[in-house]
Amino acid sequence: MAIESNTIAEKDFWTNIRDAVTGNFAITHGTTAGNIVDITASKVQLTDPQYQDLNGISMTQYNLRLLPNAGNDEIRILSR
Repeated sequence: MAIESNTIAEKDFWTNIRDAVTGNFAITHGTTAGNIVDITASKVQLTDPQYQDLNGISMTQYNLRLLPNAGNDEIRILSR
């Protein structure tokens, strides 16, 4: 995952990575019924931050570690 770099005052991703903090992840692709895909993961950990430049915009790329909550529930993909 790559997002525009921010200041630590806005969001301290570095401390979250160091402390192995987990959070939710959700993305929806598409807007027309029958062509919508929802991807959700309820326990995601960011790892391995790397800075990059994208057309003059400072970006930070992270690897995502999807962790289970209970059993085999790391990721949910729903087509609707």
